[in-house]
Amino acid sequence: MLGDFLKFGIGFSSKEDSKSAAVEAINTALKSFRVFEDPVFSMIFTTAGYDQEAVVKTAKELLGNSKFAGICGGGILTSHGMLDQGVGVLTVAGKLKAETTLQICGNTDPREVGETAGRDLLKSGISEGTVFIFPESLSKNISEMITGLYNIMGPDYTYVGGGSGDNFNSKNSYQFTDEGAEEGALAVALVDGLSIKTCLGHGWKPKMVPLIMNQVHDKRIFEINGRTAWDIYCEEADAFNPYELKKYGIPNPLGFPDLSGNYLIRDPIEINPDGSMDFITEISRYSVGYLMEADLEAILQNTREVALRTLKSGKKPSFVLVFNCLFRYNIVNREFKEEFDVLKDVFGEDVPIFGVLTFGEVGSYFDVPILQNKSLIITAVYDDMGD
Repeated sequence: MLGDFLKFGIGFSSKEDSKSAAVEAINTALKSFRVFEDPVFSMIFTTAGYDQEAVVKTAKELLGNSKFAGICGGGILTSHGMLDQGVGVLTVAGKLKAETTLQICGNTDPREVGETAGRDLLKSGISEGTVFIFPESLSKNISEMITGLYNIMGPDYTYVGGGSGDNFNSKNSYQFTDEGAEEGALAVALVDGLSIKTCLGHGWKPKMVPLIMNQVHDKRIFEINGRTAWDIYCEEADAFNPYELKKYGIPNPLGFPDLSGNYLIRDPIEINPDGSMDFITEISRYSVGYLMEADLEAILQNTREVALRTLKSGKKPSFVLVFNCLFRYNIVNREFKEEFDVLKDVFGEDVPIFGVLTFGEVGSYFDVPILQNKSLIITAVYDDMGD
């Protein structure tokens, strides 16, 4: 699709063969350009079951000099719904500049990983723009990684993204850029020239029983309010089947309030034999949180509120990026179409949607990026560069 400045294309494929799926999705996106130029930046999302290295190799062959970044997620979001299996590609061109970096985490200190990524991106000389962050969802202390990145890059950028993962069914969770595909890595892209409005939300409300995290080690909580963590959950949380934890998550995640009244959501992912509970990311000892609750109506209302906050007066976005928590999707489940109906009602039937189901969402309530769980991030991209 061609605007005065912004040129973009979106393509999808559900073919089973990795290379064939990548070729179809990329060629569909490139056909939308109707101009003889390479895209400046591309975003690629895949699902488990593909040879991720083959997808990236194909992208490098077909996208020319385009920088690109992406992840293997829990599903691909399109204007027509969700693809359980597929490859999705977004290509953009115009008055843009882009740079990417791919950091292998390994045993490196998480904050140092983020700082190294930030320094790599700043070498490009790009002094403003959007930073797309794609971490490995189960890496150690992603929040510290994001803090390290922000400490180097600072507040002159907008930060948005999400973590890779596939409901823990896949052994391989990949992040990739034009440098290659890696497991357990941090992929980051810096793009200057995109005119965006982005918003983060979740729809969860606190149950008013304060919970003190008495005994914590990294991502594992042993005691809450002086008792075994799981015992507290059994008393306070809504009824659920613990054997379905990895499919749906717990209906009541933990929420930790900040000074502005926003809640940092943390999702349990494992119940251990000793009654301790593992979470997607680290939780501080002695922090005070609450069990959170939400129903379908609250989630859909939050989706509408988040979408409305990304609108610019009198303007329609060219396309919309969506990072939606995989567990949040599983809670909505069959009513997921209703969430898409909300987006179409807000943005219009003709505005393309491109997104991915994530394990951990990266966004901000103000300027500083945070890692959320069970959340939704909507980023509307406009054809008015320079506003």
